[in-house]
Amino acid sequence: MGIAERRQREREQRSQDIVDAAEEVFFSKGYEGATMDEIAETAELSKGTLYLYYKTKEELYFAIAMRGDAILRKMTLESIHEEMTGLQKIMAMTQAYFRFYEEQRPYFDALHFMDTATITREEMDEHHQAFERSEGALQLLRNLVAQGVGDGSIRSDVDSVRQALLVWGQALGVIQILISKECMIADVFEVTRESLMESFYVTLERSLSA
Repeated sequence: MGIAERRQREREQRSQDIVDAAEEVFFSKGYEGATMDEIAETAELSKGTLYLYYKTKEELYFAIAMRGDAILRKMTLESIHEEMTGLQKIMAMTQAYFRFYEEQRPYFDALHFMDTATITREEMDEHHQAFERSEGALQLLRNLVAQGVGDGSIRSDVDSVRQALLVWGQALGVIQILISKECMIADVFEVTRESLMESFYVTLERSLSA
């Protein structure tokens, strides 16, 4: 291994060590409570060294979100099987997303932060991973809708692009309600998390079925 290659590997390892430290801080303090000073201290680095790798707290949180995206992508792919119809794959994909929310909440919070961040055209290059991630998820949904129309499991009058956006938005919306209003809907309306999710699945399937 040459000197340049060894230095590159050392830099990549240092970057991962910083993200590990950032996870520890973010997961215990939350995004608002975390500071770059504490992350540097946890990583046993000077603040100056930390800034050589990550300029802002947001950049570090985005790096954690990309780890979460890898977990979600694995859960999604494991839930989809070749013999499924397009509609069945969409249902499986949304169910995997809700499982990710329940089982990997710290990673979900980071990914949700990235998914709901406002990204202007000027910021697309700066946050290209976030943009490409959203684009990739929507493209997968679009392809599954198109497959469903082709195999007859989804109505033929459905537009694949618009429907992909609607499915994504509806799933995000339900989880946003659970994040901010779960206690209220349980205490006031006597609606549990499980029953709300089940109603979402039923409504989604009925809205798409041929």
